[in-house]
Amino acid sequence: MFFTKGAPTREVWYYEHPYPPGVKSYNKGKPIRIEEFEAERAWWGTEQDGFAGRVENERAWRVLIDRIKAGNYNLDLKNPHNADTGPGDVEHLLPEYEKLLEQIVETRGKLKALGLNQAYISQMETGKRAINDEQWQRLLEVLGVSVERLAIR
Repeated sequence: MFFTKGAPTREVWYYEHPYPPGVKSYNKGKPIRIEEFEAERAWWGTEQDGFAGRVENERAWRVLIDRIKAGNYNLDLKNPHNADTGPGDVEHLLPEYEKLLEQIVETRGKLKALGLNQAYISQMETGKRAINDEQWQRLLEVLGVSVERLAIR
């Protein structure tokens, strides 16, 4: 968001900063670098010409102050150039969800076949109880998972 100091706010400019290729987020170990702001710097324009060169594009947009006031000054506005796809199409998601439920039932059945009771299974799911090496090996065999694939132990 960008404001001009010393003048009444008539509009608020937004610029959605893109992540560089291969970066999903910034953090303490991989902070944002000043070089990454070249696109914003080129787009910004100059105050001397009233930012006349600044234009809306797929990353930049402006919102009039009346809309911000109408929204109770909520400045968390989405980029209007990016379609909000939402969580997805119910017709596509429901069969996937049902398939996952079937897999859960199948896995629970395999665990019960090992002689594990429901309380023990619940404790395993929440990580509150460790299992011994023999139980661990039997569990992996029944589930068809190798220790190497899990990359643990």
